Amino acid sequence: GIRDILELDGYSVLTAENGNHGLEVLQNQSSPPDLIVSDIMMPKMDGIQFLKEVRKETDVPIILFSYFNPLLQYGLENLCADAKNVGVDGFLVTDLVPEEAGEFSNLLKKNDLDMIFLVAPTSGDERLKMVAERASGFIYAVSRTGVTGAQETTSQSAEVLVNRMKQFSDLPIAVGFGISTAEQITKTWKYADAAVVGSAIVREIEKFGGDENLVERIEEFTTKLLPKI
Repeated sequence: GIRDILELDGYSVLTAENGNHGLEVLQNQSSPPDLIVSDIMMPKMDGIQFLKEVRKETDVPIILFSYFNPLLQYGLENLCADAKNVGVDGFLVTDLVPEEAGEFSNLLKKNDLDMIFLVAPTSGDERLKMVAERASGFIYAVSRTGVTGAQETTSQSAEVLVNRMKQFSDLPIAVGFGISTAEQITKTWKYADAAVVGSAIVREIEKFGGDENLVERIEEFTTKLLPKI
């Protein structure tokens, strides 16, 4: 499942602006990715269509990442069935809290799919316990409050949050929000199972969007993010 990947030393994330670009990035990698996260409503090609093509290239674990409303528009039962058919491993729904996830969680379990929840520095112990009881696959720890985006330093609250979460769950914990340098990744790996890089890569895509060597530039950037261990 997904968590087998997080038991490795960690990973960086290549971000594609749409389905066609995602396939281009995938096909031009010198080595296969460890994990693929797909937006169910990505432009030009929805997440399910994209994954049909991705599965021709790789068998790595895949997470569908979305707000809940687009999933409702798709239809939860059909979505879970379609996701299972194309080989999805789990869902991370950013605005779905455990208290409101009962129906969707049951459908995911029925289809052998993981339900990944977010926790934040502001989460109380009762919320952490609830997430521990209802999450599967892994837990996504938000490193700080506020909006996503690269930061110069990582928040100490992230380490505190991960240590608190470990009191209630043995699931792997991935830390995201603002991680953008090899130094930050090295620090995060000391207390968490994975460091997730997103906005920093999006910025690189925006910077070199018209460059015919975009894929190579992004690969070079993400390679530099990996600490020498």
